[in-house]
Amino acid sequence: MRAYAKAMKCITFDDAFNALSCDTGSGEGKDDCNSLFVFPAQSNFSGVKYPVAWIERVQRGALNRLLEQDCRNWFVALDASSYVATNELDLSTIKPDFVTISFYKIFGYPTGLGALLVRNSSCHVLKKRYFGGGTVLMAQTLENTAVLRDAVHERFEDGTVPFLSILALKEGFNTIKRLNLTFDLISKHTFSLAQYVYRNLLCLHHANGRPVVVLYHDTPFENLCDQGAIVNFNVLRDDGEHVGYAEVLHFANLYGIHLRTGCFCNPGACQYFLKLSPEDVKRHFNAGHVCGDQHDLVDGCPTGSVRISFGYMSTKKDADQLLEMIDNCFVSKPAIRRIPQRYSVWREKYQNYFVIKNNQPINTDAKKSQECNNNSFLSVRDHFINNRNSEGVLQQIVLYPIKSCGGFTVLDKWPITSTGLKYDRQWMLINSSGVCITQKNNKLMCLIRPKIDLETKMLILSYAKHKRICVPISAGTKCENLASLCQSKVCGDKIQGWDCGDEVADWLSEVLNCPGVRLLRQCSEDEYVSRISKQNELLHLSLANKAQYLLINVASVEWLRERIPGDEFEETLETTIQRFRPNLVVKFDNAYVENYCEKFIFEDVSFEIVDVKASQVSMYGTKVEIKLKKAEPGSWSRLEIPRTTTTAEEKPKATTEVADITPQIDAVDLDDL
Repeated sequence: MRAYAKAMKCITFDDAFNALSCDTGSGEGKDDCNSLFVFPAQSNFSGVKYPVAWIERVQRGALNRLLEQDCRNWFVALDASSYVATNELDLSTIKPDFVTISFYKIFGYPTGLGALLVRNSSCHVLKKRYFGGGTVLMAQTLENTAVLRDAVHERFEDGTVPFLSILALKEGFNTIKRLNLTFDLISKHTFSLAQYVYRNLLCLHHANGRPVVVLYHDTPFENLCDQGAIVNFNVLRDDGEHVGYAEVLHFANLYGIHLRTGCFCNPGACQYFLKLSPEDVKRHFNAGHVCGDQHDLVDGCPTGSVRISFGYMSTKKDADQLLEMIDNCFVSKPAIRRIPQRYSVWREKYQNYFVIKNNQPINTDAKKSQECNNNSFLSVRDHFINNRNSEGVLQQIVLYPIKSCGGFTVLDKWPITSTGLKYDRQWMLINSSGVCITQKNNKLMCLIRPKIDLETKMLILSYAKHKRICVPISAGTKCENLASLCQSKVCGDKIQGWDCGDEVADWLSEVLNCPGVRLLRQCSEDEYVSRISKQNELLHLSLANKAQYLLINVASVEWLRERIPGDEFEETLETTIQRFRPNLVVKFDNAYVENYCEKFIFEDVSFEIVDVKASQVSMYGTKVEIKLKKAEPGSWSRLEIPRTTTTAEEKPKATTEVADITPQIDAVDLDDL
């Protein structure tokens, strides 16, 4: 564009917002000349979404005053290549004259294929100075004469179009259709991932309190109408020195992470965010740095940055892998997580740019702005807890004697062992082939209500409209002649257990309407090796999937319920809690406190958070897997629920101390259902 224009002017970020963010009325000029304003719908460097309301204002001459011109004909070219990759662009509501898009950024294939959309009413201003094959009706060689084709696309598509690449686009669109995706859904999904990474990086600090990264953004990732699914940053050492982006790239490759480094063909944004003057750019060039190389630092100054872009196929597991790589490779331990002191200043700057006086986002049309206002996004201050110590109440202890069946709530106290709550997930159901049965296979399992009677040493099973059946807790041991040793698997681990007999097997087959069901009790560790991992390692674990205990915070569940529309959700709070099948139900004053705990201390019993990343289904907050950390297997105490008193003055509490703050992975594991 610069090469063809008679005159050119670059408008700074501040000037553009000052001139275009408020509708100051028409600035139509008198001179019959053509001017073109080019800007991106979304920056491919920082992911900021510029207000598309600018289009109409520019077309009405809003830039005449800033540029000291009197031009009547203003046209707008919108670069939507980065934007349409994860967002819907409705050209019936916003009406630029020209739009560029990239199919490669949408589908990841084929490379180099894009499109220029031209508004019919603006075609007449496009004057072609040359011609190529297939674009002319007639051409002469002895005279400089050619007659171009009438249709605008035929006039500008020189040579043979890449028809094989164009045919491949059909598969891309079919994939999105087959997955039942909409770009509104893609936008929310990718923004949530980027927001998650941004907020974790924002609060990540070295042991000495210095930040681990410097982020290059104009928004605090609070609203998807203003921010796309791009996170851009550079890594800092604990002394404040920059880590070269090439070094970050090499570590990312080792972790199987694909990211991009450099300036991303956007020198303007790169120089703006890195605060590079024209002299700095020339100095870097003279030092040997050129576009596209890995000369990442010149005299300690970065020549580019690291960019992460999320697409519709990206997952939270991908985001966690990146955060793990940065934490393992670049953070001086122990890591500190807190909101930066200048965060309020950054947020105020964002408000000044993207929100006008009546507190409405200056984005697209009124409908789209209202949709953005209605979206609930977790505030940074709600998500990151500053305090290092919190207190809560242990409200319930729940155990699930038979894996994937109903729970049994403890009324008073319950013994704990090296593998978890005593008798928790000690039994499992198997089919005639010896394969573990879960609610994935038979949903009726949730209606079986097991109960442990410690006095009679009985496992009591009940089911609606059926007689209950009692099974001795000792049933299925090597001491009984009728017991048979069986093998099965849980999460790929080999399980050894004792068959509990035909009577309970017949009862289970009847209530579950499934012939051949057997009840298997896990061998105790003094009998046989009860559980062996895929790597042939002995596991001190019951039939639970990943850890001995599951903990849930009531406040987190309440937070979740508040965001579900009332007309679609009528179940009780207790039912919602039960959906997560927790062993320990605790109540903190704030939601998501449990995400930042390194350990829980109930009286003299200490629990340590387990970092579980292999869960197949993730859910934000709500459940944390923990394991007991204590020394001697024979010295386990009893875990007690605080007794309620008849007086209303004060309620006894079990104090829970948070020793350190560290983010964890929250997961709902379907194998536990």
